[in-house]
Amino acid sequence: SNVLDVYSSILIYGSPHSGRKKLIESISKALGINFIYHNGYDLLESGEKGTETNIREVFNKAKEYRPCILVINDIEAIEKSPSSQEHTEPPIVNILKQEMSMLRNNCKNNNNNQSNTKPKIVANKKKHQQKNNNDSNKNNNNNQPLPVLVVGIVRSQIMHEISRTLKSCFTDEVKL
Repeated sequence: SNVLDVYSSILIYGSPHSGRKKLIESISKALGINFIYHNGYDLLESGEKGTETNIREVFNKAKEYRPCILVINDIEAIEKSPSSQEHTEPPIVNILKQEMSMLRNNCKNNNNNQSNTKPKIVANKKKHQQKNNNDSNKNNNNNQPLPVLVVGIVRSQIMHEISRTLKSCFTDEVKL
């Protein structure tokens, strides 16, 4: 069976068109869990909503649709936010770090109510078919540990431009 830790975060980098997004999407499909995808540039300020609000909404969506894999492609974009340009420590990166920390704590607290075993998400056809049913996609709040995997995707060519603060948001880095 396949096991997904209650909370994990990975920064994946590789050449353009190397299949980074497709790989993560395939994993979520094989596990029968939700796949939430956002482009970092789409999270930048738009209209009356600010970048901070957009990031918070993305993480609220991940909490609502657990278990899930939350992918933020071109995650370096949040360091290019207008408000990030004025500070040494980009405030938007700190918002991302704060949201990831709250999600991690939420997942761990949910897990502490259970036995000490890691939750298992086993891919099966029945669960995969239920994926399209809106009610089964939402967190049912039955105190089961519902995992979230946060994945940031970056092109290899700009990996050296990513700040240490942004890199520190992720528990692992993987090159494809």
